[in-house]
Amino acid sequence: MASDVGDVPRLEDYHVSKKFGFLLEDPLTDLPEYFQPWMRLARNMEAMIKNETIREEIHQMPLLDHTRLANHREQRLAQVALSFMMQAYVWVFGEDGVPAVLPKQVAVPLAGVCEHLGMLPFITNMAYGLANWKRKDPTKAPDLENLETIITLNGGNDFSWLLSVYVTMEMDCGPALGAMVDAQQAVKNNDTPKLTEALEIMELSLQNMKKTLSRMYEQCAPEVFYKDIWPYFHGFNSDAFINKGLGGLIYEGVSPEPKQFIGASFAQSSTIQSFDAALGVELGTLKTKVEETRGYMPPAHREFIIALWHGPSIKTYVESGNNKELQQLYNGCLEVLTQFRSCHIQMVVRYLIIFDGKKEVNPKFPNASSHFTEIMGFLKNLRDTTKPAGLLD
Repeated sequence: MASDVGDVPRLEDYHVSKKFGFLLEDPLTDLPEYFQPWMRLARNMEAMIKNETIREEIHQMPLLDHTRLANHREQRLAQVALSFMMQAYVWVFGEDGVPAVLPKQVAVPLAGVCEHLGMLPFITNMAYGLANWKRKDPTKAPDLENLETIITLNGGNDFSWLLSVYVTMEMDCGPALGAMVDAQQAVKNNDTPKLTEALEIMELSLQNMKKTLSRMYEQCAPEVFYKDIWPYFHGFNSDAFINKGLGGLIYEGVSPEPKQFIGASFAQSSTIQSFDAALGVELGTLKTKVEETRGYMPPAHREFIIALWHGPSIKTYVESGNNKELQQLYNGCLEVLTQFRSCHIQMVVRYLIIFDGKKEVNPKFPNASSHFTEIMGFLKNLRDTTKPAGLLD
Protein backbone atom coordinates (compact mmCIF):
# COMPACT_ATOMS: atom_id res chain seq x y z
CA MET A 1 0.00 0.00 0.00
CA ALA A 2 1.53 3.32 -1.05
CA SER A 3 1.78 6.11 1.48
CA ASP A 4 1.78 9.86 0.91
CA VAL A 5 5.20 11.41 0.67
CA GLY A 6 6.18 13.77 3.43
CA ASP A 7 8.58 14.05 6.31
CA VAL A 8 7.54 12.87 9.76
CA PRO A 9 8.04 15.61 12.37
CA ARG A 10 10.04 14.95 15.55
CA LEU A 11 8.56 16.22 18.80
CA GLU A 12 11.86 17.49 20.16
CA ASP A 13 12.30 19.79 17.15
CA TYR A 14 9.15 21.70 18.16
CA HIS A 15 9.49 21.86 21.96
CA VAL A 16 6.76 19.24 22.41
CA SER A 17 6.82 16.23 24.74
CA LYS A 18 4.75 13.11 25.30
CA LYS A 19 4.42 13.94 29.00
CA PHE A 20 3.72 17.68 28.98
CA GLY A 21 2.51 18.22 25.42
CA PHE A 22 2.84 21.90 24.49
CA LEU A 23 3.32 23.02 28.10
CA LEU A 24 6.51 24.50 29.44
CA GLU A 25 7.63 21.88 31.94
CA ASP A 26 7.42 23.20 35.52
CA PRO A 27 7.67 26.92 34.66
CA LEU A 28 9.56 29.42 36.77
CA THR A 29 7.44 30.95 39.53
CA ASP A 30 9.57 34.01 40.20
CA LEU A 31 12.00 36.42 38.54
CA PRO A 32 15.31 37.88 39.81
CA GLU A 33 15.31 40.84 42.21
CA TYR A 34 15.64 43.42 39.42
CA PHE A 35 12.24 42.39 38.05
CA GLN A 36 10.42 42.30 41.38
CA PRO A 37 8.39 45.45 40.54
CA TRP A 38 6.69 43.31 37.87
CA MET A 39 6.17 40.35 40.15
CA ARG A 40 4.89 42.39 43.08
CA LEU A 41 2.28 44.00 40.88
CA ALA A 42 1.39 40.74 39.15
CA ARG A 43 0.87 38.92 42.46
CA ASN A 44 -1.44 41.69 43.72
CA MET A 45 -3.18 42.34 40.44
CA GLU A 46 -6.59 41.04 41.42
CA ALA A 47 -6.79 43.33 44.45
CA MET A 48 -5.71 46.28 42.31
CA ILE A 49 -8.45 45.47 39.81
CA LYS A 50 -11.06 45.33 42.56
CA ASN A 51 -10.02 48.66 44.11
CA GLU A 52 -9.34 50.15 40.64
CA THR A 53 -5.77 51.23 41.44
CA ILE A 54 -4.05 49.11 38.76
CA ARG A 55 -3.50 52.01 36.35
CA GLU A 56 -1.99 54.21 39.02
CA GLU A 57 0.32 51.38 40.09
CA ILE A 58 1.47 50.78 36.52
CA HIS A 59 2.13 54.49 35.97
CA GLN A 60 4.36 54.46 39.05
CA MET A 61 6.19 51.30 38.04
CA PRO A 62 9.74 51.77 36.65
CA LEU A 63 10.52 51.02 33.01
CA LEU A 64 12.69 47.91 33.35
CA ASP A 65 15.17 46.60 30.80
CA HIS A 66 13.68 43.37 29.49
CA THR A 67 16.98 42.41 27.84
CA ARG A 68 18.26 41.57 31.34
CA LEU A 69 16.01 38.51 31.39
CA ALA A 70 18.58 35.73 31.39
CA ASN A 71 16.87 32.89 29.53
CA HIS A 72 13.79 31.49 27.85
CA ARG A 73 12.09 30.48 31.08
CA GLU A 74 12.44 33.95 32.56
CA GLN A 75 11.06 35.43 29.36
CA ARG A 76 8.04 33.15 29.50
CA LEU A 77 7.13 34.19 33.05
CA ALA A 78 7.70 37.84 32.15
CA GLN A 79 5.35 37.45 29.18
CA VAL A 80 2.64 36.10 31.49
CA ALA A 81 3.04 38.91 34.02
CA LEU A 82 3.22 41.72 31.47
CA SER A 83 0.33 40.54 29.30
CA PHE A 84 -1.88 40.19 32.36
CA MET A 85 -0.89 43.71 33.46
CA MET A 86 -1.84 44.95 30.01
CA GLN A 87 -5.30 43.38 30.16
CA ALA A 88 -5.90 44.67 33.68
CA TYR A 89 -4.85 48.17 32.64
CA VAL A 90 -7.10 48.16 29.57
CA TRP A 91 -10.28 46.71 31.08
CA VAL A 92 -10.31 47.74 34.76
CA PHE A 93 -12.87 50.52 34.16
CA GLY A 94 -15.00 48.49 31.76
CA GLU A 95 -15.96 49.09 28.16
CA ASP A 96 -16.47 52.84 28.56
CA GLY A 97 -13.05 53.26 30.13
CA VAL A 98 -10.77 51.59 27.59
CA PRO A 99 -7.63 53.71 27.02
CA ALA A 100 -6.05 54.77 23.76
CA VAL A 101 -2.51 54.10 25.00
CA LEU A 102 -0.76 51.36 26.97
CA PRO A 103 2.00 52.96 29.10
CA LYS A 104 5.59 52.29 28.15
CA GLN A 105 6.27 50.61 31.51
CA VAL A 106 4.31 47.62 30.20
CA ALA A 107 4.26 48.22 26.44
CA VAL A 108 8.02 48.33 25.83
CA PRO A 109 9.08 45.22 27.76
CA LEU A 110 6.02 43.25 26.63
CA ALA A 111 6.70 44.02 22.98
CA GLY A 112 10.40 43.26 23.42
CA VAL A 113 9.90 39.94 25.19
CA CYS A 114 7.25 38.81 22.73
CA GLU A 115 9.41 39.77 19.76
CA HIS A 116 12.19 37.60 21.14
CA LEU A 117 9.74 34.72 21.68
CA GLY A 118 8.21 35.17 18.23
CA MET A 119 4.84 35.95 19.78
CA LEU A 120 2.29 38.73 19.37
CA PRO A 121 2.39 41.25 22.25
CA PHE A 122 -0.97 40.17 23.57
CA ILE A 123 -2.55 37.73 26.02
CA THR A 124 -2.37 34.31 24.36
CA ASN A 125 -2.67 30.67 25.33
CA MET A 126 1.04 30.79 26.20
CA ALA A 127 0.28 33.43 28.84
CA TYR A 128 -2.90 32.10 30.35
CA GLY A 129 -1.89 28.47 30.42
CA LEU A 130 1.27 27.06 28.91
CA ALA A 131 3.67 28.91 31.21
CA ASN A 132 1.36 29.90 34.07
CA TRP A 133 1.01 26.76 36.15
CA LYS A 134 2.66 25.15 39.13
CA ARG A 135 2.21 22.14 41.39
CA LYS A 136 0.65 22.83 44.79
CA ASP A 137 2.84 20.06 46.17
CA PRO A 138 6.12 19.89 44.20
CA THR A 139 6.65 16.27 45.29
CA LYS A 140 3.40 15.04 43.71
CA ALA A 141 2.31 14.45 40.13
CA PRO A 142 0.93 17.45 38.20
CA ASP A 143 -2.69 16.30 38.04
CA LEU A 144 -5.74 18.55 38.16
CA GLU A 145 -6.06 18.51 41.96
CA ASN A 146 -2.38 19.44 42.34
CA LEU A 147 -2.30 22.42 39.98
CA GLU A 148 -2.77 26.16 40.40
CA THR A 149 -1.81 29.33 38.58
CA ILE A 150 1.40 31.25 39.21
CA ILE A 151 -0.35 34.55 38.47
CA THR A 152 -4.11 35.14 38.71
CA LEU A 153 -5.57 37.85 36.52
CA ASN A 154 -9.08 38.09 37.99
CA GLY A 155 -11.61 35.63 39.37
CA GLY A 156 -9.58 34.10 42.21
CA ASN A 157 -9.85 30.35 42.68
CA ASP A 158 -12.28 30.08 39.77
CA PHE A 159 -9.65 31.55 37.45
CA SER A 160 -7.03 29.19 38.85
CA TRP A 161 -9.30 26.17 38.33
CA LEU A 162 -10.15 27.29 34.79
CA LEU A 163 -6.49 27.39 33.84
CA SER A 164 -5.72 24.19 35.73
CA VAL A 165 -8.35 22.40 33.65
CA TYR A 166 -6.75 23.83 30.52
CA VAL A 167 -3.25 22.78 31.64
CA THR A 168 -4.48 19.27 32.46
CA MET A 169 -6.01 18.94 28.99
CA GLU A 170 -2.67 19.94 27.50
CA MET A 171 -1.03 17.12 29.48
CA ASP A 172 -3.82 14.72 28.48
CA CYS A 173 -2.89 15.49 24.88
CA GLY A 174 0.82 14.74 25.34
CA PRO A 175 0.66 10.98 24.58
CA ALA A 176 -1.49 11.72 21.52
CA LEU A 177 1.10 14.10 20.09
CA GLY A 178 3.67 11.31 20.27
CA ALA A 179 1.12 8.93 18.75
CA MET A 180 0.48 11.31 15.84
CA VAL A 181 4.15 11.23 14.93
CA ASP A 182 4.24 7.43 15.38
CA ALA A 183 1.15 7.08 13.21
CA GLN A 184 2.67 9.07 10.38
CA GLN A 185 5.87 7.02 10.63
CA ALA A 186 3.74 3.86 10.52
CA VAL A 187 2.06 5.13 7.36
CA LYS A 188 5.45 5.76 5.80
CA ASN A 189 6.64 2.29 6.81
CA ASN A 190 3.35 0.57 5.90
CA ASP A 191 3.23 -0.69 9.50
CA THR A 192 -0.41 -1.49 10.26
CA PRO A 193 0.11 -2.78 13.84
CA LYS A 194 1.98 0.40 14.79
CA LEU A 195 -0.70 2.58 13.20
CA THR A 196 -3.39 0.66 15.09
CA GLU A 197 -1.61 1.26 18.39
CA ALA A 198 -1.12 4.96 17.63
CA LEU A 199 -4.80 5.52 16.77
CA GLU A 200 -5.83 3.82 20.00
CA ILE A 201 -3.61 6.20 21.99
CA MET A 202 -5.01 9.22 20.12
CA GLU A 203 -8.59 8.21 20.87
CA LEU A 204 -7.81 7.57 24.55
CA SER A 205 -6.15 11.00 24.86
CA LEU A 206 -9.20 12.67 23.36
CA GLN A 207 -11.43 10.80 25.81
CA ASN A 208 -9.26 12.01 28.70
CA MET A 209 -9.34 15.59 27.40
CA LYS A 210 -13.13 15.49 27.16
CA LYS A 211 -13.38 14.08 30.68
CA THR A 212 -11.10 16.83 32.02
CA LEU A 213 -13.03 19.56 30.22
CA SER A 214 -16.28 18.31 31.74
CA ARG A 215 -14.82 18.95 35.21
CA MET A 216 -14.73 22.71 34.61
CA TYR A 217 -18.04 23.08 36.45
CA GLU A 218 -16.62 21.69 39.70
CA GLN A 219 -14.80 24.85 40.79
CA CYS A 220 -15.33 27.50 38.12
CA ALA A 221 -18.76 29.08 38.59
CA PRO A 222 -20.39 30.30 35.34
CA GLU A 223 -21.36 33.67 36.84
CA VAL A 224 -17.82 34.29 38.10
CA PHE A 225 -16.42 33.41 34.70
CA TYR A 226 -18.85 35.72 32.91
CA LYS A 227 -18.50 38.63 35.36
CA ASP A 228 -14.86 38.51 36.45
CA ILE A 229 -12.84 36.43 33.98
CA TRP A 230 -14.27 36.64 30.47
CA PRO A 231 -14.06 40.47 30.14
CA TYR A 232 -10.29 40.38 30.68
CA PHE A 233 -9.81 38.04 27.72
CA HIS A 234 -11.26 40.58 25.27
CA GLY A 235 -9.24 41.92 22.36
CA PHE A 236 -8.54 45.37 20.98
CA ASN A 237 -10.81 44.92 17.97
CA SER A 238 -13.89 44.85 20.20
CA ASP A 239 -16.89 47.18 20.17
CA ALA A 240 -15.47 49.01 23.20
CA PHE A 241 -12.61 50.34 21.05
CA ILE A 242 -14.74 50.85 17.95
CA ASN A 243 -17.41 52.82 19.86
CA LYS A 244 -14.74 55.22 21.15
CA GLY A 245 -13.32 55.73 17.68
CA LEU A 246 -10.10 53.89 18.53
CA GLY A 247 -8.36 51.79 15.92
CA GLY A 248 -6.90 49.57 18.62
CA LEU A 249 -4.37 50.12 21.40
CA ILE A 250 -1.21 52.22 20.99
CA TYR A 251 1.86 50.71 22.64
CA GLU A 252 3.73 53.73 24.02
CA GLY A 253 7.41 53.69 23.16
CA VAL A 254 6.90 50.94 20.59
CA SER A 255 4.82 52.38 17.75
CA PRO A 256 2.42 55.30 17.23
CA GLU A 257 0.13 53.02 15.26
CA PRO A 258 -2.63 51.27 17.24
CA LYS A 259 -2.54 47.48 17.39
CA GLN A 260 -5.60 45.27 17.00
CA PHE A 261 -5.70 41.74 18.40
CA ILE A 262 -8.57 39.31 18.72
CA GLY A 263 -9.52 38.15 22.19
CA ALA A 264 -7.86 35.17 23.84
CA SER A 265 -9.69 31.86 23.42
CA PHE A 266 -9.28 28.10 23.49
CA ALA A 267 -9.14 28.25 19.68
CA GLN A 268 -5.55 29.46 20.13
CA SER A 269 -4.58 26.15 21.75
CA SER A 270 -2.42 23.91 19.58
CA THR A 271 -3.93 20.64 20.83
CA ILE A 272 -7.14 20.34 18.81
CA GLN A 273 -5.53 21.80 15.70
CA SER A 274 -2.92 19.04 15.98
CA PHE A 275 -5.68 16.42 15.91
CA ASP A 276 -7.23 18.12 12.87
CA ALA A 277 -3.85 18.08 11.11
CA ALA A 278 -3.01 14.47 12.00
CA LEU A 279 -6.46 13.14 11.08
CA GLY A 280 -6.75 15.23 7.92
CA VAL A 281 -9.92 17.07 8.96
CA GLU A 282 -10.88 19.28 6.01
CA LEU A 283 -11.78 22.68 7.44
CA GLY A 284 -13.33 24.08 4.27
CA THR A 285 -14.46 27.69 4.62
CA LEU A 286 -13.18 27.74 8.23
CA LYS A 287 -9.58 27.18 7.14
CA THR A 288 -8.62 30.88 7.00
CA LYS A 289 -10.11 31.69 10.41
CA VAL A 290 -8.48 28.64 12.02
CA GLU A 291 -5.11 29.50 10.50
CA GLU A 292 -5.45 33.06 11.82
CA THR A 293 -5.48 31.73 15.38
CA ARG A 294 -2.09 30.10 14.81
CA GLY A 295 -0.55 33.54 14.81
CA TYR A 296 -1.26 33.58 18.56
CA MET A 297 0.64 30.34 19.18
CA PRO A 298 4.35 29.97 19.96
CA PRO A 299 6.18 29.67 16.59
CA ALA A 300 7.42 26.12 17.18
CA HIS A 301 3.91 24.91 17.99
CA ARG A 302 2.29 26.33 14.88
CA GLU A 303 5.18 24.91 12.84
CA PHE A 304 4.46 21.50 14.38
CA ILE A 305 0.85 21.70 13.23
CA ILE A 306 1.94 22.65 9.73
CA ALA A 307 4.45 19.78 9.72
CA LEU A 308 1.67 17.36 10.66
CA TRP A 309 -0.46 18.65 7.80
CA HIS A 310 2.40 18.03 5.37
CA GLY A 311 3.43 14.69 6.82
CA PRO A 312 2.32 11.25 5.57
CA SER A 313 -1.49 11.21 5.45
CA ILE A 314 -3.14 8.88 7.96
CA LYS A 315 -6.50 9.56 6.36
CA THR A 316 -5.35 8.65 2.85
CA TYR A 317 -3.68 5.48 4.11
CA VAL A 318 -6.80 4.31 5.94
CA GLU A 319 -9.14 5.26 3.07
CA SER A 320 -7.04 3.51 0.44
CA GLY A 321 -6.85 0.24 2.37
CA ASN A 322 -9.42 -2.40 3.20
CA ASN A 323 -8.68 -2.76 6.90
CA LYS A 324 -11.97 -2.48 8.80
CA GLU A 325 -10.25 -2.27 12.17
CA LEU A 326 -8.19 0.73 11.06
CA GLN A 327 -11.28 2.37 9.61
CA GLN A 328 -13.17 1.90 12.87
CA LEU A 329 -10.27 3.28 14.93
CA TYR A 330 -9.90 6.27 12.63
CA ASN A 331 -13.62 6.98 12.78
CA GLY A 332 -13.51 6.51 16.54
CA CYS A 333 -10.97 9.33 16.80
CA LEU A 334 -13.19 11.58 14.72
CA GLU A 335 -16.24 10.71 16.79
CA VAL A 336 -14.52 11.61 20.07
CA LEU A 337 -13.10 14.78 18.53
CA THR A 338 -16.66 15.70 17.53
CA GLN A 339 -17.86 14.92 21.07
CA PHE A 340 -15.12 17.11 22.51
CA ARG A 341 -16.23 20.01 20.33
CA SER A 342 -19.84 19.43 21.38
CA CYS A 343 -18.74 19.55 25.02
CA HIS A 344 -16.97 22.84 24.33
CA ILE A 345 -20.15 24.26 22.76
CA GLN A 346 -22.21 23.19 25.78
CA MET A 347 -19.70 24.96 27.99
CA VAL A 348 -19.96 28.18 25.99
CA VAL A 349 -23.74 28.02 26.39
CA ARG A 350 -23.54 27.50 30.14
CA TYR A 351 -20.75 30.01 30.82
CA LEU A 352 -21.65 32.71 28.30
CA ILE A 353 -24.90 32.39 26.36
CA ILE A 354 -27.06 31.86 29.44
CA PHE A 355 -26.10 35.38 30.59
CA ASP A 356 -26.86 36.99 27.22
CA GLY A 357 -28.77 40.22 27.82
CA LYS A 358 -28.33 40.16 31.60
CA LYS A 359 -26.41 43.40 31.82
CA GLU A 360 -26.79 43.50 35.60
CA VAL A 361 -24.28 40.64 35.86
CA ASN A 362 -21.49 43.11 35.15
CA PRO A 363 -22.63 46.66 34.35
CA LYS A 364 -19.06 47.57 33.32
CA PHE A 365 -19.38 45.25 30.32
CA PRO A 366 -22.90 45.64 28.88
CA ASN A 367 -21.81 44.48 25.42
CA ALA A 368 -19.85 41.41 26.53
CA SER A 369 -22.25 39.17 24.62
CA SER A 370 -22.21 41.12 21.36
CA HIS A 371 -20.24 38.48 19.45
CA PHE A 372 -21.80 35.33 20.92
CA THR A 373 -23.70 34.52 17.71
CA GLU A 374 -20.45 34.66 15.75
CA ILE A 375 -18.62 32.53 18.34
CA MET A 376 -21.32 29.88 18.41
CA GLY A 377 -21.54 29.78 14.64
CA PHE A 378 -17.81 29.21 14.38
CA LEU A 379 -17.77 26.45 17.02
CA LYS A 380 -20.78 24.65 15.57
CA ASN A 381 -19.35 24.76 12.06
CA LEU A 382 -16.07 23.34 13.37
CA ARG A 383 -17.94 20.56 15.17
CA ASP A 384 -20.09 19.75 12.15
CA THR A 385 -17.06 19.80 9.86
CA THR A 386 -15.14 17.30 11.96
CA LYS A 387 -17.45 14.32 11.64
CA PRO A 388 -18.18 14.25 7.90
CA ALA A 389 -14.61 15.18 6.98
CA GLY A 390 -13.18 11.74 7.57
CA LEU A 391 -16.10 9.32 7.69
CA LEU A 392 -15.38 6.29 5.55
CA ASP A 393 -17.84 4.05 3.77
